[in-house]
Amino acid sequence: MNQTKKKKGCLYYIMWFFFIRFIAPIGFLLFFGVLGAISELISSSWSDEINTTSNTTIKPKTTQETITVTKPKSKSVTSQKPISDDEKYFEKNTYWTTNFGPKHRGLVKVKQRDYYASINNRRNLTVYNTWKYNALSVIRNDKYKLDDVTSVFKRIKRDKNYSRNQFADVIVSFTQDIPYALIDNAIDIYAPVEFIKKYKGDCDTKTIFLYVVLKKFGYDVVILNSWHYGHSILGINLPTSGNNYKYYNGKRYYAWETTYPGWLKGQIPPKVFNMNHWEISLY
Repeated sequence: MNQTKKKKGCLYYIMWFFFIRFIAPIGFLLFFGVLGAISELISSSWSDEINTTSNTTIKPKTTQETITVTKPKSKSVTSQKPISDDEKYFEKNTYWTTNFGPKHRGLVKVKQRDYYASINNRRNLTVYNTWKYNALSVIRNDKYKLDDVTSVFKRIKRDKNYSRNQFADVIVSFTQDIPYALIDNAIDIYAPVEFIKKYKGDCDTKTIFLYVVLKKFGYDVVILNSWHYGHSILGINLPTSGNNYKYYNGKRYYAWETTYPGWLKGQIPPKVFNMNHWEISLY
């Protein structure tokens, strides 16, 4: 055998042996080491990702609700209309009993501006005028300012089936029930509107008021004054009995005491009963 080929053969065998014995195992170790390292690296990466994910607080998605707040409709504040002078009143609830039995009630009122006008008119009068002049002055000034008083009587007349005599008593007994009081002014009289507002008055204050109101309802009335007795009463042309009357223009005007409650038509107090001392001052 050729010595050179033998050497080559031996060398090839030695190299193969060496490769199988040493290189191959090392190569396998290196291969699997690298593969393990790669595997470890990948595993570590996944672990970090998982940890990162697990350590991250996942907040639930909140649904933002759009809440529409509807403001309550504010009530429109309507500015109150100022009260005019025509709507300002002095008022009083009244209760009284008629001389024939039934009881009545009503809200009597007068306009404030009419009250002040009534006072101003009365203040312009003096004691140097005649009684008739002063009486006619307050009557003319006030007679159209009592509609809110006479409306009470109109309601009663509408609702009740009273006779003419009875209805006259409703009005007179209303006036009799208002407290008696002495008057302290220049003419010693309250005008009709002033009388209702103050709700008190003396004898001729009451007769003047009744003269105005009863004439509004169609009654034939006069005012009887006595300078002898210093007193004033109403005279009314309605049928009645007795002798307490004054004769005028062919008609009898029966005296009616108006100062205090309880007096009927044709009745007057004994101390002023002499009709010769009475005269018709206003008709």
